[in-house]
Amino acid sequence: MKKKTLLASCVALCILTGLVSCASQGAAAQSAPAVLSAAGIEAINANCFEVVSKKPVRDSMTYDAKLNWDLVDYRLRNDPYIGLGTAFAISSTELVTAAHVLGFDQDSLVFTERYIRQKVRNEQGKTEEIVREIDSVTAFSTNRDYVVFTVKDMKFKTWFDIAEKLTFNDTIYTAGNAYGEGIVIREGRLLDTLSEPENGEWEYLKSSIATNPGNSGGPLLNSSLQVIGIVLQKKDDFCYALNIKDILPDKAILHRRLNFGFAVFTKKLTRTWTKETALPLPYRDLVKWATTEQEKIAVEGMTALLDENKADMFPEGQNSLKALYTFNLSAFPQMFLQGSNDNAWFLTNVKTSTSDIGENGKIYWAEPYENAGIFLLDIEHPESIPAADFTDKPKIMMDHILKGIKFDRKLTQGDIGARITSMGEPVFTGTHTDRWGRRWNVNHWLMEYADQMIIIFSTPTPQGVSMLYKATSSSDRTDWMWDMKRITDFINISYMGTLEEWKTFFSRKDFLFGPLKSASFAYTAGKSVRLDTADFTMTVPDPTLAIGDKTLMTVNLNVFMKGNSPVWDIRRAIISESADANNFAFVLRMSEPDKNLPKTFHDEWKNYVVDRKHPYAGVPYVEEGNSKNGAVHRAFISGSTTVPKNGSIFFVYAGKSGNKGDDYMKTMLNTIEENLIIK
Repeated sequence: MKKKTLLASCVALCILTGLVSCASQGAAAQSAPAVLSAAGIEAINANCFEVVSKKPVRDSMTYDAKLNWDLVDYRLRNDPYIGLGTAFAISSTELVTAAHVLGFDQDSLVFTERYIRQKVRNEQGKTEEIVREIDSVTAFSTNRDYVVFTVKDMKFKTWFDIAEKLTFNDTIYTAGNAYGEGIVIREGRLLDTLSEPENGEWEYLKSSIATNPGNSGGPLLNSSLQVIGIVLQKKDDFCYALNIKDILPDKAILHRRLNFGFAVFTKKLTRTWTKETALPLPYRDLVKWATTEQEKIAVEGMTALLDENKADMFPEGQNSLKALYTFNLSAFPQMFLQGSNDNAWFLTNVKTSTSDIGENGKIYWAEPYENAGIFLLDIEHPESIPAADFTDKPKIMMDHILKGIKFDRKLTQGDIGARITSMGEPVFTGTHTDRWGRRWNVNHWLMEYADQMIIIFSTPTPQGVSMLYKATSSSDRTDWMWDMKRITDFINISYMGTLEEWKTFFSRKDFLFGPLKSASFAYTAGKSVRLDTADFTMTVPDPTLAIGDKTLMTVNLNVFMKGNSPVWDIRRAIISESADANNFAFVLRMSEPDKNLPKTFHDEWKNYVVDRKHPYAGVPYVEEGNSKNGAVHRAFISGSTTVPKNGSIFFVYAGKSGNKGDDYMKTMLNTIEENLIIK
């Protein structure tokens, strides 16, 4: 999805470091220059204001230790507001600041209100604060980066006049709430102008003036203390400002030039949008308009990107063939991605990290590709907690994620932090069904202190739950929801569990998707287990394998060609003894390769299917001290010829711990084959 400058990320930084601006970073604060008179300094202070937002009061997190607030500067920890930048008066009713300071195009769930704050000294010499909420917006532009607004119940006795012309190499001043410690005035020189980079529609003012975090949105003043610009950012030790005369009155302009990308491939799409609406508007109405329009822009851009690549989007197109005809028998979720070199799609085989979560429970996680912030997770439930609870009770799911994966909250860079043990109940719950018919539960958790949203799509498995995870700012939640719904179409999930767990899984009809929905399952300890699917019925009797509650069954599902269409269906079903995984039986499907696939695919088909070579020759063998035997199922053999049906064949395969001898393994394979019905 698109990338944009986020108020939330700046605010999160403010919480940790005390910095109070989204844009500017510079040298240490300088004292007011001597050439300014006391009256001039007083006038600047009277006309400049701090832009603030309320700190979040609610904290849904539970920690393993008390947060050490004594590590945070006294002023910061006791200030109920977070500084965002600076604003200044240009009339008796209007203030100006940079658009990125107010973030009206970012619909944060935490920082929902905007205020101005002015610190004044009373007759006793003590500092008092005047805090007023922003009222209406009279001019707004995201690309020029300005906002002109009014304040509730407040008029200004003085304000800055607008300069008629620019004088280069002249002394200039800026004033800003540097580091949140009050208005600081600095001196410099107006050096030059610089054309805006997209179309050169206006010119930025370039100056030598020093800026610090908090200066964003402050005034750039000439030697007569008239406004010439709005401070926007620091770059290479120079300050850049928008000429005050480049403000366009009475309208809101939402201009975006964005690069759109999608998680599963490297292709990009660049689009430019401009949306406008008349002003004035109450600022909350403007936020609603801007965020709604941005959501439309995001959907339009992402839809265009996917439509543009529709013919080459897995499982469509020639570039999908290798992935469709390649086995992947991982029990951990994997993702279909498109390679950037040859554009061929492939199914990942990521290595996982693992943590114990108690009572033989485990959590596995992996990042399918680096630096995306998207993770696949899988939970095997602890013995005392039913697997279904991880679907029915999202708090239990999240609490166990936090039990296995360490999330710390640190108040300062030197703080050892406190571990988050719970995020409470989700703030949003919903469902999504992907293209393969799998149901995903959707849950959001809000980390108020950092304005972070944890988005998890989860789908049930016999052992617990498989998940798609993303952490983002709360203002980006809608964009990522759009993306994640479509990412689920590219996730491959297999299912594993004990026969006892499978029995519970099949009893919940809402847990069954795709080929499992039409399947049935039954077992009797000490007798047999049966899996009945649309394509085969597999029955394994005891004592061919020891059948009991803890016997394992794994059903590997892949996306592959079935007939002329790609399907998400069963590739392999395997029954194995929990006490010794070398004792197993499985049925495996193989599809006849497409004529356009490389020679290696056709050679594999010829060796294993046509010529029925090792390990599917029906000849027992010993490998690493264990006995094995495999063959093409007899339903696909006519005389000496292998005859695929509907473009596929099935192998049967058996394994036993130790050297059991040829006769034993032939009998075992024959028993499995006789009890496997191909439909």
